[in-house]
Amino acid sequence: MRFEGRIHKKGRHWAIEVPVLGVVTQGRTRSNAYLMVADAIEALVNKAGFSVEVFPGDDGYFEVGSSDLAPLTALKLKREIDVQYERAYANVDQPLGKDFEGRGD
Repeated sequence: MRFEGRIHKKGRHWAIEVPVLGVVTQGRTRSNAYLMVADAIEALVNKAGFSVEVFPGDDGYFEVGSSDLAPLTALKLKREIDVQYERAYANVDQPLGKDFEGRGD
């Protein structure tokens, strides 16, 4: 299993991301950016011996994968759950509105 990423030049650096994993980083060169995104994913997985391989592509796209799919899949699922929680609680600090004013006093 591989996940798609994007890379593009931004000023003097290369911005790189794997949106489905919520990983964004940068490097001074294209090669350095590939190393940085692999390192970021490996750090998030945080499992001894786990490694990520980057497969450069065309037109600013690339893919990342690993021979150890379970931790990579677990990271993807964790990121999806994180996004769901963020959406669910995005407006929790907002006032409830005039229908609720004065209630509970």
